[in-house]
Amino acid sequence: KNYTGDILNTEMAQEFLSAEGISSDKVIVNDDVAVEDSTYTTGRRGIIGTVFVHHVAGVLSARGLALAELKTQVEGAIARIRSAGVSLSPCTIPSVGKPGFQIADDEMEWFMGIHGEPGIERGKIRPSREIAGRILDRIHADMPFVPGHRYAVIVNGCGGTPLVELYILFHDVAQYLDNKRVEVAK
Repeated sequence: KNYTGDILNTEMAQEFLSAEGISSDKVIVNDDVAVEDSTYTTGRRGIIGTVFVHHVAGVLSARGLALAELKTQVEGAIARIRSAGVSLSPCTIPSVGKPGFQIADDEMEWFMGIHGEPGIERGKIRPSREIAGRILDRIHADMPFVPGHRYAVIVNGCGGTPLVELYILFHDVAQYLDNKRVEVAK
């Protein structure tokens, strides 16, 4: 993911691999449509799109692609992945031991980062349909949905959202995409 610590750790791992005579390379996931540059990144942050990238890399690796071709294909996938997130509460980074920010019980953080970085706006909690619409409008503005194309979608509650609420949000996401005349493939 496009965060300083993640990149530094990856580069350190590459040095260890190289010392063992093992070839490696890296790709940088930068799927977040909310923030181009932040305190934590140069360019876009990497968020939930990383899950798709791991899947693509694993499948292609299992097919035996050479490292250079694997990197090219995965970078092609990264170019087509977009994400955005919201939060109803802050997370607590274990090494810090306290929430990254404070938020009222009736508020939500729009477009929060994966490591608990504050979003770009805070406001009153909105209905699921509005949350789905605002997220997908922002993704659509960045990379328009193409009618007739198939898309994979992740609706993730990071373990803190009840499954029934995730299903409600997914329903609203699916309706939005149906109105754009695109298919949810997975």
